[in-house]
Amino acid sequence: MAALLAPAVQAQIIMAIDSPKNEETHSDIGLIHGWVASDKKIEKVEWWLNGEYKGNMLCCYPRADVEKAHPDKKHVGGWGRTFSFGGASGVREVVVRVTDTAGGVQEKTVRFNTIDIKSLKNLHFGEAQVEVFDDALILRDVRNEKGQYFDLEMKWDWRLRQFTVVDVVSTSDDDDKESGGQDQDDSSGDDHDSNDSGSSGGSDDSGSPGDNDDSGSSGGSDDSGSDDGGTSSNIIEEATYQGQLIELVNQYRAEGHTCGSEYYPPADPLTWNSKLESAARRHSRDMADNDFFSHTGSDGTNVADRAREAGYDYSYIAENIAAGYKTPEAVMEAWMASPPHCTSIMSKNYREFGNAMVWSDNTQYPTYWTMVFGDQ
Repeated sequence: MAALLAPAVQAQIIMAIDSPKNEETHSDIGLIHGWVASDKKIEKVEWWLNGEYKGNMLCCYPRADVEKAHPDKKHVGGWGRTFSFGGASGVREVVVRVTDTAGGVQEKTVRFNTIDIKSLKNLHFGEAQVEVFDDALILRDVRNEKGQYFDLEMKWDWRLRQFTVVDVVSTSDDDDKESGGQDQDDSSGDDHDSNDSGSSGGSDDSGSPGDNDDSGSSGGSDDSGSDDGGTSSNIIEEATYQGQLIELVNQYRAEGHTCGSEYYPPADPLTWNSKLESAARRHSRDMADNDFFSHTGSDGTNVADRAREAGYDYSYIAENIAAGYKTPEAVMEAWMASPPHCTSIMSKNYREFGNAMVWSDNTQYPTYWTMVFGDQ
């Protein structure tokens, strides 16, 4: 008698796309990201844009919220990548497919609108009116440099810990139209504080890049990006760029990198920490508001002070700063070319980080970037 075999049980995969959101409006340059929880190890995360295969996404970095929501799943994590949706407004469709090592497959589809982010640069908020709702706010009559007006709907992004734009509506008729430096600071609870000062792409501590100064002072290298004029505070790009840096940092860590003459092997991805983000945003805003570029704040604080005051009880802490760079790719390229900054990004001493970029008018640099690394 032939044996009866039970049908194979396909591993259950649970997944979601966090961004872009279905039926919402996004900038044409942004972060595609989401999460997956599975009984089996994830083999690959693939994606398609308007039916065209785009390849694999980075997977999987820690997502504590997903682990908490799905404690029964052995393999949990986030995935994502940055991408330009084409540089023009229109409808887009993204399909993401997750495959595990048991052959289990799950996919999700989102359809959304995009708006050319170039039309949203150099926004002026002086005439805007704010309407506040339970889970969102709307900025009405925000004007760009061409005299065009927009209404921006914003919702709180719990993962990025800030408001992000979810809908953009042009309110202008045709008749209405009007004719980087960088610096790095590394300190810890183990009396490890690097003071690397210099200029133009290098660090200068008596001629030795990455030289440690255990005096407890903060410092860094001053590598200026382009300084071709300031722009108005741009909440759209600030939110978008913050998400892009999350992915770029973890891509470098996943691949390994040589910092100066020292090779750093692949390291675990860094986890986002809202307290470190708060410390980073405080310093970027301080530099922009007070037109200076230094690890020492206008109130005399250093990165260790700001982390503690944000409620982060650290054993290791480090800070990279930069000014003048216009994109996440540009600032990351500069940091990775500078050994002390590169070391902070690649070091296994750090397991968490937060970052912030602020646009500024009428200052020496148009942008101010801060990235804070830590471990508790």
